[in-house]
Amino acid sequence: MRLLVLERAVDRDSPIRCRLVVCNHDERLPYDAVSYAWGNPSKVRNIDCNGKNIRVTSNLYSALLWLRKPTEDRLLWIDALCINQDNLEERGHQVNTMSQIFSRARSTLVWLGAETRSARGVLSLLRLQGDRSAEKDLVGFNFADVSSKRYLLHTNWAPLAKLLERPWFTRLWVIQEVACAKNVYVIWGSKKFGWDLLASRIKELHHIGLLDQFSMPERAHLGALSVIEIQKARERMLQGRQQRLLPLLVATSSSSCSLPKDRVYAVMSLASDYNNGDNAPFEADYGITDAEAFTEVAKWALSNGELEFLLSCASPGSDSSLPGLPSWVPDWSNIKNQTPFMRFIDRVKFDATRSGELLGRRKGAFKILDDNTLALKGFAVDVLSEIGPLSTFRKTFVPKVPSDHRDVRQGNLEWIAECSRLVHSSSGTPPDTLANYTAMKHSFGVERQLRITMTAGLTGTGHAAPAEFTQWVADYSNWLKTNYLTSLQPYRPYDNTHFVESSDNYATPDASTPKDHTMFLPDWAYPNYVAEIESSMSMWASKRRIAATEAGRLVLVPDSASKGDFIFLVDGCRIPYVFRRHADGKSYSAVGEAFVDDLMNGEFFATLCITQEQDSLLKEFHCR
Repeated sequence: MRLLVLERAVDRDSPIRCRLVVCNHDERLPYDAVSYAWGNPSKVRNIDCNGKNIRVTSNLYSALLWLRKPTEDRLLWIDALCINQDNLEERGHQVNTMSQIFSRARSTLVWLGAETRSARGVLSLLRLQGDRSAEKDLVGFNFADVSSKRYLLHTNWAPLAKLLERPWFTRLWVIQEVACAKNVYVIWGSKKFGWDLLASRIKELHHIGLLDQFSMPERAHLGALSVIEIQKARERMLQGRQQRLLPLLVATSSSSCSLPKDRVYAVMSLASDYNNGDNAPFEADYGITDAEAFTEVAKWALSNGELEFLLSCASPGSDSSLPGLPSWVPDWSNIKNQTPFMRFIDRVKFDATRSGELLGRRKGAFKILDDNTLALKGFAVDVLSEIGPLSTFRKTFVPKVPSDHRDVRQGNLEWIAECSRLVHSSSGTPPDTLANYTAMKHSFGVERQLRITMTAGLTGTGHAAPAEFTQWVADYSNWLKTNYLTSLQPYRPYDNTHFVESSDNYATPDASTPKDHTMFLPDWAYPNYVAEIESSMSMWASKRRIAATEAGRLVLVPDSASKGDFIFLVDGCRIPYVFRRHADGKSYSAVGEAFVDDLMNGEFFATLCITQEQDSLLKEFHCR
């Protein structure tokens, strides 16, 4: 490997001089690894390296100026200078050793760029007092937790949003650069602070829903999600319990990189099931196409028992821009939903095939044919007959922005109403026409099924929802209706008392108000069930659609599902999947996973009494 010796300079504006030295990985040299965003390639500056004039991006030039010491040389590893980027073979080899480079460094220095005015307020925001001791392994959303952290609601987070908008935060390669490091320091101009200080604050704000609530720009929101996944990977590395590769690829799918195949190469060394070294199942190879790289990973994953996860992240033709990519091979550069059920299967206790005597997640439930067709066995149990709108659901409470607050509630109300109209229309019982007791009873049953489907029967943290959850969804819908009508009253800019009160009362049950009458709470009262239901819908309904089937079921399906798609129970899989039949009538494309209330725990097999009957339904089908 090469290391960069950055030569000392007393005058900060002196020309940058450095030299490259070659050393062995086994040598324990005290170097620091620099993690940064390359920046605009058209904006370049000149430096002197080994006596030659070298061009580097302006962001790297700025980093070298700030990192240079006045009285001693500094030993650094910087990818743009220590790797010959024009040599594909060397580049691939260095990619395979990146985790070693950063783990053996004395520290990793995260360079965010030259200081701006916003940098001055960041440290005070990160150091706000609060109890974050129990937030090491937060999963999903729990908006109710905000009731114990109201001090966060009255804070101006704009400087933090500016920090998260820095290009570094959405760069995919930085994940392993931080996750593998012994010590990590963030440098924004003259401001320097520990990585863990930033990560713990971001995780806290995300878990209780405040990242969405403060209307951060999209780029800042993506930066925050990147911090959360980097920190999760870092904590798992330190504890020796890394994620498997496929969940890691989903978790990091919002980060950016220039080449689709780098989605895999940038994080594979962090995975618990990837053996880096001489026996690696695959290595970074820049001589093959992106589709070939993803297919190679998928075949390896199948051999490791990852059929379910591959189907959960399927890439039907319309969702992928990579020619030649089979639908059962995920396009990791275009993942639509970062919260597939399979990512949380340790909490989400679904097992749709547990009652089937023929099904048992055994080896041999699939085979790969010569043309990369995947031969599966399973049951076609239903067909999608109606597809609802894509979820537009958002957390309702937006402080200090009354118009947005009203618009969000209206949007949520309209989405719920559209879903309700869909399911009543498909079941033949319009919600506003209850002709008799039988029709009314059936309508209530349909509404209950809709409430379960909207939340996938799960809390925002992935656990089974309590029995009262369906009633809470109904209460929540009524709460939206009542409070939306109230919000249409003229707003008085000089009187924001009720918005201040709303932030203090969000997720706080009103003990004096009977549960039956929560729909009549005033505009500023947010009972606890609101936080619970919004946590669940934000986690599970987002980026999915409600759909109806020919057999009268309600299902939660991927955004790309279409009328006529089939629902299969696949041999060896705990979750139902959606497949689209091709024009030949024989082969299918994988579309993704589905939630079907009466199929998630083996109910389908309870209706089949004879093993021979199950055997007659178990059919081989081909997925291309």
